[in-house]
Amino acid sequence: MSGYVISLAILNLIFLVFYFLILKYKAKCKINLVFILCIFTIYCATLLIQLLTQGSNSKAFIDTLPTSNISPFVFSTLPLCLLNKKLQNLIFPLAVFLSVGMLCSVEISHYRFIHDKLSYNFALSLDGLNHILYVIFGIYLITTNQVKLNLKTFLSVCGTILSVVGLMIVLNIVFQTSFFGLNFYGKHQIYNIVVCSSGIMSAVIYVTGLLLFLILGYLFQLLNLTLNKKFNSKFV
Repeated sequence: MSGYVISLAILNLIFLVFYFLILKYKAKCKINLVFILCIFTIYCATLLIQLLTQGSNSKAFIDTLPTSNISPFVFSTLPLCLLNKKLQNLIFPLAVFLSVGMLCSVEISHYRFIHDKLSYNFALSLDGLNHILYVIFGIYLITTNQVKLNLKTFLSVCGTILSVVGLMIVLNIVFQTSFFGLNFYGKHQIYNIVVCSSGIMSAVIYVTGLLLFLILGYLFQLLNLTLNKKFNSKFV
């Protein structure tokens, strides 16, 4: 059996177990710091493992850097929310609305690993675990009322994400880099897939898909709040 099959099964089980625990024990204590330290530590461990095993010039290591995509960017910047309340108000909602995108990333990437019969890389399982923890953290924030699920918060998240993506695009244009895979000079891709021949269209598709996943994240958290109310009425 492929190592990624086992990895995917374990990650899905972890998600379900933590989801149930949050529904049941969410009000017992505030564990923001635990989530933040775990996510950042695992991210650093993933980065280090890829560096030591694959090398600094390898695609595996480069794909783990904060400038490679949304996931490593939010993992690496999460501790900034400890500095002040304003940064916290920007960073915490990201975990709420990126939930569906993070879940899809884990499922789709593992199915690709299995389909392509790639040799097992423990760092990729660690990265999947970090995605799951980030989703669970978002669910925790919304069920403990630390983030409000409303249009104002949603638009704030959209503004934050689009500002980051916009900055990467500007850097790519000026320095001919390929941050977030959004390069207009022939090196563009979306999650390692070239979906069209035009770098500009690739960027449009990327941004459109990102906004769609943010909307799905909003709907997902609405469902979580509904399930939370039903759970509380029956078991609490």
